[in-house]
Formats: sequence, C-alpha cells, structure tokens
Amino acid sequence: MYDKEYMILAGIILCIGLILVCTNIHIQLTAAKRDYYVSMAPFLGGILVSLALFICPFTRRFFFLGIFTDLSWWALIYAIVDEFILFPIAKKKNPCACKVLVLADNTPYNDFRAEHGLSLYIEDCHGREKLLLDAGKSELFYENALKLGVDLSRVKYAVLSHSHYDHSDGFDKFFEVNQKARLYVRQEAGEDFYSNHDDGLKYIGPKKGMLEKYSDRIKYVNKEVTPVGCWGRVLIPHSTEGLAVIGEKARLFKKVDGELIPDDFSHEQTLIIHTKKGVVIFNSCSHGGAANIVREVLEYTGASKIYAYIGGFHLFVSSDEEIMSFAETLKEVEVERIITGHCTGDHAFEILKRELGDRVEKLHSGLEIELA
Repeated sequence: MYDKEYMILAGIILCIGLILVCTNIHIQLTAAKRDYYVSMAPFLGGILVSLALFICPFTRRFFFLGIFTDLSWWALIYAIVDEFILFPIAKKKNPCACKVLVLADNTPYNDFRAEHGLSLYIEDCHGREKLLLDAGKSELFYENALKLGVDLSRVKYAVLSHSHYDHSDGFDKFFEVNQKARLYVRQEAGEDFYSNHDDGLKYIGPKKGMLEKYSDRIKYVNKEVTPVGCWGRVLIPHSTEGLAVIGEKARLFKKVDGELIPDDFSHEQTLIIHTKKGVVIFNSCSHGGAANIVREVLEYTGASKIYAYIGGFHLFVSSDEEIMSFAETLKEVEVERIITGHCTGDHAFEILKRELGDRVEKLHSGLEIELA
C-alpha cells in the first residue's frame, strides 16, 4: 500500500476516533448533570486515534500519543484503583454489601416515632452509594435519621416511588439538608391524585407546587429501565396491562383534563438492587399488585427467584383469598425474605406470617436490614 493510501486510511480512522473522543469528553464533563454512566465504548476513541497515528508514516513513532487524547483512559486508571484498592478496603470495613435503615414507617419502635408513610435509607456497594427511597409525609424521617446517625446530606440519589403525599411531602426537608442529590420521579407523576373513600373525595398527591418548586432537582424518567448510578440498581415501571381495574377497586383516581379516572399507577416505579444473594425488590406501596411486581421483576432480570421484597403490599383492604393468593405467589418464586409494613395491614401481615413463617419480617421505624 502506498503512503498516500496509508494517509487516507489513517485520516478516516482519525476522524472516527476524534468524534468518539469528543463525545466522551462531553460525557465526562456533563456526567454529574445528565446522569451518564461509565461505559467501555468510549475507550475505542483513544484506540482508533492511536491506530491512525501508527498507520500514518509521518507519525508512526508517536502513535502512543493517541492514548492520551482520550480522557477515558484516565477514567479507566481510576476505575482500576477504585475496584482493586479502594473497594476492598471499604469491603473489609463493612462486610454488608447493602444495608437498609427504615427512617419512617407506620409502626414505632423504642424512641423512633412513626407516621402513616414510608422512607428507606439505603447504603449500597459496601456503603459507597447512599440512596433515599421516599421521605414520608413530614420531617419525621429526618428526626429518625439523626437518631440513627445518618447524614442525609451525603445521599447521592433519591427516588420517589409514586406520587402520593405519604411518600413525597418529606422531600421539602430533604432538599433543605441535601444540596446535590437528584430525585428520580416517573414522568407520569404529578399533583393529580385522589382517593374516594368513606371520608369523601380527598387529594392524596404531593404538596401543591412542590414538583415545580424543586424542578431543578428532579429527574423525570420515562424509560422502561432507568439505572440509578449503575446497572446494579435500576428503576422499572409497571409493564402489566389493565392496572386501572385495581385503581378503581381501591377507589384511587387521577385527574385528567378535569375528569377523574381510575389510577393505572403509571406513576409508580420499582427499585431493583442486585446483591450477591440475589435480586432485591423495593416498592413502597405496590399499588399495581405485589404479585404483578414480582412477575415484572422476574421478567426483567431473568431470575428464577427473588432474594428479598421490601416495602408495603397495600393489602389492608384485600380479602383473605387475595392475601392467600399473594402468599402462594411468594412461595412459587421462592422469595427468601419478605420485609413489609406501612400499607400491608396487620391482618394481612398475620396471614403472610402464618403461611410463610420466618421468611416474613415486619417493618418499623428504626429497623436496620442487612442484605448480603
């Protein structure tokens, strides 16, 4: 091949490589704002630039310079140090891969107060990643966090499980004490949700104006799968059809164009965390049906069983037959740990406990849960 042909080939490769390099630089510079995640693909940019310089006859002796044009190589060096030096140190200090602290639940414990709401603080990756799932309906979650020694200002990610007041209204306090965390909210969430029970029609959405007030801190998600910092932690919406039937039966509604229609719970999302022992499901109320959620998670993960399901099951108005049916589902998929409270209801908890024994544990404020 003539030098001219070498140079043309090198030029083509160089252009492709530089495009990848520039794209990667953009990703690195906007990662914190736009929630991009580490990928091996951008490393190809540096490889192609190096290859182009190697092929071109005038620069063959300097081909190694291509490596240094790509910031991803520096990210790779950091990743290696983090994975093989920093991570093992953290692992020795904290042998539990994932820890959950219940900051708010319906059930009090010792000096930890309770309210009708739920808030879970999650330490993942041996304590390196700190998440908050819901914030209850008041500042109570913050008071209990102080008693547990939890510094909420260090939380990196926050998630709103669904658009109801008893999970959202505490975020006023959270945004006051934490200046950096993004709040992951389903695109379908809003201030349009109502219940119609014995006390009449009642608004049950977040505080009016809250979503607009903190719009710069909210990340609306509309994808089928949304990573929360990494692919080991993801959010998925409901994929089960016809959930409006459940909403109508539960007398839960959303207002669309001024008209109340049964809630289809498209604003509800499930947090999935992969641990060494298996998949862990977090769904604060499971409005779309806990059995449906188990099936949705199994379909997404391809797993044959679930290690743990943590949250409320919204069974307090369910019949014994419906509760028993859900218990059978948990048996079939071999859910090893069922840790529940909030909207599950005492009667439903007793039935689940009777059917599943020690696999069932009760949530309460101040509870610490270790997940391997």
